Amino acid sequence: MVDISYCMSHAPKAVKKVAIYVADNFVDAVTHLENLLDL
Repeated sequence: MVDISYCMSHAPKAVKKVAIYVADNFVDAVTHLENLLDL
């Protein structure tokens, strides 16, 4: 099991600092996750 944390690029700097992946939009976040899961 792997923990993955996402946040949006417009989030506060403190949030982006601890996120694993920062996405500009929801579609980019979903695409990133799909690629990690090899879907």
